[in-house]
Amino acid sequence: MRNLNNDDLLFYAAWAMVHIDGDHDDDEIQAVIDVYGAFSSSGIDGLDVKKLGGYAVEDIKAMGIEGPAKVTKYNLAKADAALQRNICLALAKVALADGHVADDEIIFFNDCLEIAGLTIDDLK
Repeated sequence: MRNLNNDDLLFYAAWAMVHIDGDHDDDEIQAVIDVYGAFSSSGIDGLDVKKLGGYAVEDIKAMGIEGPAKVTKYNLAKADAALQRNICLALAKVALADGHVADDEIIFFNDCLEIAGLTIDDLK
């Protein structure tokens, strides 16, 4: 399973949320940029989008369409509480960005909340 550092995990998780519903909406992509800028330690300028996007493609090829969600959840389980909370907040913002939350996005988000030991109320 792929091991990601904190900033890579933040982007990868948000990017996975964009792709979960199969619709690459501009509002969701902008939300990824926004949450990365808000929650990362290195800022968007240091982000290697091509590398992380390649990871997602590789993970889909290796594990199927659910690959990026599996990688996100694996790394989320190892993250500290602050990062877990930030990733769950980022996922919520990306899922809500296009005004429609697909069933697969809900499942992914709820799985991440469970891994982090959080509820939706904890994110408020």
